[in-house]
Amino acid sequence: MNYKKLYIHFPMLILIFEWVIVLYLHYHNPYHFITMSKDTLTILLTGLSFIILGYYFISSFYFSSSNELPGDHNEIKINEALLGKIILLISLVSVIGLIFILQEISTLTNNFSMYFNNPIFARERIVLMQEGKIATVSFFRYKIGIYLFSFMYPFAAVAGVVSLLKTKWRLTGIIPLILVIMYSLIHLNRVGLISALGLFFFGRIYFGMYLNPQRRRSTTLKTAISLLIGTVFIAAFFFFIFKIRSSKNIDIEYYAMRSTYSYLTGSGSALDKFIFEGVKPLYGASSFRSIFRWLASFGLVDHSIALSNFNSFVNIGEGFPMRLNTYTFVKSPYEDFGIVGVGIIGLIWGMITRYSVERCFRGFSFLNIFLVSIMILSLFMTFFEFFFQGIVMFVFYFIVIFVFEKYLKVKNAL
Repeated sequence: MNYKKLYIHFPMLILIFEWVIVLYLHYHNPYHFITMSKDTLTILLTGLSFIILGYYFISSFYFSSSNELPGDHNEIKINEALLGKIILLISLVSVIGLIFILQEISTLTNNFSMYFNNPIFARERIVLMQEGKIATVSFFRYKIGIYLFSFMYPFAAVAGVVSLLKTKWRLTGIIPLILVIMYSLIHLNRVGLISALGLFFFGRIYFGMYLNPQRRRSTTLKTAISLLIGTVFIAAFFFFIFKIRSSKNIDIEYYAMRSTYSYLTGSGSALDKFIFEGVKPLYGASSFRSIFRWLASFGLVDHSIALSNFNSFVNIGEGFPMRLNTYTFVKSPYEDFGIVGVGIIGLIWGMITRYSVERCFRGFSFLNIFLVSIMILSLFMTFFEFFFQGIVMFVFYFIVIFVFEKYLKVKNAL
């Protein structure tokens, strides 16, 4: 097997395979959701095409006849004990953040009783709290908890690397995933879990290029099995969340299937309604809304253009309603700059993704592993939303990984 070509093409294989499934299900769903018009589909395919074009255009600058990988001759050495201890320390910090979050959510939901009496209302209250619209809880304390816990996301990619180490310290790689599962259950949320698992597995996959060929082959099979287990777990987790959110009198199997269809394919339906209603250009305020919110907090831009973290809900059902607030990756670039913006942002997106892969070929660093993991995860989430709306948090993640790696180098652990 030519592993180098597999590493090169893997991001685009993820993107294309995912969208073939999503579009097939979108136009062949039995639940009577709105289907995209030809105009909306054209805009969507334009974005996807320019991502692929950008990826393979910049690939021509990195063309090499050599199929060798960094681990073919020299396998890297890492101080596994120190790495494991750092993960334990960061996990402790995240646990403190989780305690802060739990205290505020407990107040918000009457000691969690709302979870059992009216879980849908509990989820809506949590969303309002995340936007700072609940006066009875400490928004500042909650945000401190969120930032402390957020260390788990960049370290999910590090955990993917740790899971391939040789000693018992590799077991610490599972801790970030356990904490993210707890966080997702508390928030009745699925995106955080998918993000953490994605960073974990993509980090694990791309660290494989630094292993010797024999270990690389053996770990490839183990990673494939782990991916299968992770997929089954996510399906079970989704079913559990659907069961909590559904009413007692509803057919849970029907509700779970219908909700899964809406989750995978309904964003295109929401996008169609959004485009049909007309769009007023926002010139970056949608794609980079987290930056605009920071600017607004310092009075540098008007608060009226600082958008919320969450999009408004729309009904995508024909007959029986189904409300959704995700619009695929297209909405934000299109809302800012129209179809030209969709193409240009897609082109740059593809280029950066290919560049991240090339950085990994040139040498190991945790920053390289995190960069390629976050870029592939962003492609995977294109069916859901524009992943870089929260770019301020991603900058925070990169700073965390940068400082972490500098510390390892000072300690001669790499």
